[in-house]
Amino acid sequence: MVLANVKVHLLESGLSLGGEKMTDLNYNQLYYFYVVSHEGSIKKACKKLNLSQSTVSGQIRTLEENLGNDLFDRNNKKLVLNAYGKEVLFKANKIFRLGEELIEIEPSEPESKRIQLRFGFQNVLPKNLIASLTDFLWVDAEISTHFFFGQPYQLNQYLEEDKVDVAISDQPLGRSSYHSSLMRSEPMIAVCHPDLNVGSDDFPSSLDRLPFVSFSLGSQIRKETDFFFEIHGLNPDVIGSMDSDDQILEIISRNPCFSIVPELSLCEREREGEVRVLGKINDILLSYWMTLPEIDISKTKYQNIFKKFSRRFSMH
Repeated sequence: MVLANVKVHLLESGLSLGGEKMTDLNYNQLYYFYVVSHEGSIKKACKKLNLSQSTVSGQIRTLEENLGNDLFDRNNKKLVLNAYGKEVLFKANKIFRLGEELIEIEPSEPESKRIQLRFGFQNVLPKNLIASLTDFLWVDAEISTHFFFGQPYQLNQYLEEDKVDVAISDQPLGRSSYHSSLMRSEPMIAVCHPDLNVGSDDFPSSLDRLPFVSFSLGSQIRKETDFFFEIHGLNPDVIGSMDSDDQILEIISRNPCFSIVPELSLCEREREGEVRVLGKINDILLSYWMTLPEIDISKTKYQNIFKKFSRRFSMH
């Protein structure tokens, strides 16, 4: 990436000097810092930048002097980002990501008049719930909707890199400056293959030693399920894990095993007799959290959209 040696006002850069506004910022210095932070060392950064170590080190020192704060803790010649450096890197990521997006713009494409709305959904959430919550978006002539799916750490990354406008997950996400709201909670359901030799009379004790398909590590559902088994002294035979409720139910409908899934995941499969309900587990709650980045929704074009989305959450 080639950067001009330009100066910008703080209101554009978002950086500050010890609580006072910093009036100028050298983009080359900020880019060297950005590359060093991501490469993990000045030596590796120099190879990527094709510059000498003295040049890169000197430019980062100058940047620190201009900012009035160290960006790294220097221990045994190792560079470790300090708290202030992490804040600067967070903003630098946004700046240079926007630069990359600018390069990727196709000038021949017609300008879209639709509002671009980007949702990040955690993989474990019931897909039929996601569809019913967002169906109004697909018929709105003023909106272009884009869905991204991933695990919590991926959703955090999407938020930090400004790839999504809102994230829906089973746990709060992101930095302390983000706004996470608990939208609703619902109990989980133990379900099995219709022919699995297990009764519901002594539930949940009957789950012990049974073949079990689990949600993947990293989700709050997995943590609460493991804790549920522990407090009840149950040791199911874990035959596999995945992070999709649809895939789990598909496996159960074809194999003699059981799982614990959100109640909203069942719908058609239960009615069609593809799976059998063993019992409701009130000890395990699937919580739905909506996380927004550090913006004031009341002052954005998304205000009415998110209000309608939130109302739909409360209706289900």
